[in-house]
Amino acid sequence: MVARTRGRPRKPAIPGRTYGLGITVEGHLKALLENAADMSGLTQSQEAAQRLRASFDRDQRLGGQRVAALLEAMGAAALAKVGAGWIDDFERFSVVEALWQDMLLAAAPEAGQRVVTDEEMNALRAQLAQNPRGLAQLEAIAERLRRVQAFRRDLAKSSSDATADHVEEPDTPADRR
Repeated sequence: MVARTRGRPRKPAIPGRTYGLGITVEGHLKALLENAADMSGLTQSQEAAQRLRASFDRDQRLGGQRVAALLEAMGAAALAKVGAGWIDDFERFSVVEALWQDMLLAAAPEAGQRVVTDEEMNALRAQLAQNPRGLAQLEAIAERLRRVQAFRRDLAKSSSDATADHVEEPDTPADRR
């Protein structure tokens, strides 16, 4: 977090109390806020507070600010790649599915250093043999892990290939002649 260098020191917020915020907005945002306030019958301050609250509530409903940002980026990427209406078109839906899979794999956290051995996986499969749903979940997790690892290997390989393609030869006195 960046230290504040200007303005009065902040006072802690007291739950249940309301506070005035002095904010500056661009003209088009002010016009949008005025229109929305007129339509809702609220004051501009009430409308702004309601919309601010809704944005924080949305982030929480989606799993937090980082998840909300990722989902928003995925939506924007889908729109840019195939346009609107993709959800009703199987071919475009499939393109979006692949795009999102790549985005999710790129955003996946690093797996732990410990790798489950084949013997451990077979032991887990044996334990779950009587639980088809649990076994299916285990296989799905294992498949996702394999895909993440393969994606990261491919990404590292393509990065190293791209770097190798752009390596310039050292400048020697003979080159300058």
